[in-house]
Amino acid sequence: MRRHENKPREDNAFQRDRVEMSRTLMYEKGYSVDNQTVNELLSKWSGLPHRNPFSKLLSMIDDNYYKLFCNDLMHEAAGRWNDVFKHLCRCLYALAKELIQRLNERYRSAVRLHFIKLIHLQISASPYIQ
Repeated sequence: MRRHENKPREDNAFQRDRVEMSRTLMYEKGYSVDNQTVNELLSKWSGLPHRNPFSKLLSMIDDNYYKLFCNDLMHEAAGRWNDVFKHLCRCLYALAKELIQRLNERYRSAVRLHFIKLIHLQISASPYIQ
């Protein structure tokens, strides 16, 4: 999330012009995608020669349409939880290998509601050990 705060994505007229210039070079003049001239146009901001429909449509409202989107905190937090869970599984495995099997059994014995009927979880903690 710090990256999004320190270096937020930008969309502006300069970048749209660079994309159009690179597309003209490629599609009208026959330059390849990895041509040095095309790369120089796009490499300063890691751009690609793709037109973004949001960019064109929303440029009338705001020059930078990325300001309209919020950061996805839920997925970022889920990624952190996944890392913590992997670490805990590895600790459990290092402590005693049979403890992972007990954890797997407990996961499988838990039931959850799925489409109004009870089913057993078919998940395992074993893949997190690697």
